[in-house]
Amino acid sequence: MIIKGLIKTTFVDYPGKIACTIFLFGCNMRCGFCHNPDLVIDPTGKKYESKTYTEEEILGFLEKRKNYLDGVCITGGEPLLSLKIDFLRKIKQIKNKSNSNYSIKIDTNGTFPNKLREIINEGLVDYIAMDIKGSKEKYKDIVSFPVDMDKIEESIRLISSFPQYEFRTTFLHRFHDENEIKKIMEWLKGLTQNIGKSDNNNPNINNNPNINNNPNINNNPNINNNPNINNNPNINNNPNINNNINKNNINKDNKLLNYYLQGFRKSDKLMDESFFSEKEVKNSNLIESQRIASEYFTNVGIRV
Repeated sequence: MIIKGLIKTTFVDYPGKIACTIFLFGCNMRCGFCHNPDLVIDPTGKKYESKTYTEEEILGFLEKRKNYLDGVCITGGEPLLSLKIDFLRKIKQIKNKSNSNYSIKIDTNGTFPNKLREIINEGLVDYIAMDIKGSKEKYKDIVSFPVDMDKIEESIRLISSFPQYEFRTTFLHRFHDENEIKKIMEWLKGLTQNIGKSDNNNPNINNNPNINNNPNINNNPNINNNPNINNNPNINNNPNINNNINKNNINKDNKLLNYYLQGFRKSDKLMDESFFSEKEVKNSNLIESQRIASEYFTNVGIRV
């Protein structure tokens, strides 16, 4: 895990939080419009000069700022490519004067669902933001790299069942228009339309004699009378477990939570120099796409 950047205070990277942002080196995609090529292809730091930080330096910074910051954003690159789970544990162990720990937001491109699931199951993340590059058919062209779409779709399903999340798309004229946004929305809807439905009507569970009539489960005092299970606040009061699937993620209109359209802006550093000639996207270019996305998401924002 190489830490190549730190924004000490941000009011925009973590919705509703005063946070810092940590940048990890490495990415398994090659999006030509990426503003952070030095986080993707330059491990030596020779092309783009940037400081690297040790884990101890970051943890020391977080300890000093624990009474002033609410959250920690971890981004990249693709942070799940190298992020150490033990690093997250150490961040969560830091308590402020109110005995609260840091909220953690992770940005991801969705190619590491197994690692993300492990982090969720340990309660080490509070907000997840996933980039949706385009429709399923256009994905490989946009990211300029072979991508396992099964993993992308697994991550979409996993994240859409999490209490706090956003999906977001960087809109470029060469890749996106209103029809493309509509295709993205239909794709997401098809993947997530059963998320949030209770397992109470699942015949694979309710009619399964191996579960319902199994005395090793129903009459097992090691399960039913086990205080380590029934009275464990880490299980019973953990919102990442109890609210994970069946609450708040899809509302009564079967809409997903948060989606952002991010308009492409030029930068002095881009992965592919051909994108320097790309036309920038204005707020007015995204209004119709916002309307389309609002049919599928409760909250749809524009970032330019």
